[in-house]
Amino acid sequence: VIHHAAMSDYKGSAYFPTKIIIDEVSKAVEPGLEVAGLDGRFCSMENQDELNEYCTKVPVTTMDEHFADIIKQRQLIHVLKVDSEGWDYPILFRGGLNVLRLTEYLEFEYHHDGAWQNYTLQSAIDQLDGMGFTCYWAGKSQLWRITGCWFDHYGYKYWSNVAYLCSS
Repeated sequence: VIHHAAMSDYKGSAYFPTKIIIDEVSKAVEPGLEVAGLDGRFCSMENQDELNEYCTKVPVTTMDEHFADIIKQRQLIHVLKVDSEGWDYPILFRGGLNVLRLTEYLEFEYHHDGAWQNYTLQSAIDQLDGMGFTCYWAGKSQLWRITGCWFDHYGYKYWSNVAYLCSS
């Protein structure tokens, strides 16, 4: 099942771009597309006129709240893939810990954008290691182990997919 939802580490609302300006041309976009994320490039709270013209207000929830029924029933989540253009860390580690405890396979992006500017891959690995996960780089047809095999250059913030398998 694919869920399209605005998630973060809080409940409330946020503004998503509905139009963006590329090369001085206004183009309509669907909220939540990669080019129209929550990074503030398009929906600055400073200009109310532009906010109303180019953005739409959407409800935001946490991953734990969104999947509350699954958590309550203790249903196993076989695969959880998060692609939030740099906001993966707060979604998972500040708003989704109960979901993670039910997850067998987790995959998310790691890079220099969004919230990753304030967090490290090592901190994500440490938290998931404490929950029984083993971390890997996710390649096209192969996984390369990171847990227990850490090198300092793994902390370099460049786009990559990271996969975690729960062994407990």
